Amino acid sequence: MSATTAKPDRGGSRELAPDLLARLRRRLASSPAIGWLHPVLEEISMDRAVLKLPYREEVSNGSGTVHGGILATLADRSARAGFRGGAINVPRGA
Repeated sequence: MSATTAKPDRGGSRELAPDLLARLRRRLASSPAIGWLHPVLEEISMDRAVLKLPYREEVSNGSGTVHGGILATLADRSARAGFRGGAINVPRGA
């Protein structure tokens, strides 16, 4: 499977809701604070979520690296997406 699709868990016994990746991407884009960062949810599976954040000066700490608060925010959103991925067929709006 491509890195931009929802993947089954390693055991292969459960499946993600087919539209989960698209719904989580829309949720990221619609959040005012998170949407400003422009993260890309590249992958979701039962046990992981991969977010990508292209570097730009606005997310830096002034010394050429990404600000720790930005990294913490991405970790928080990745964990939340990962928890959603662990739920089987998450209902719409959940």
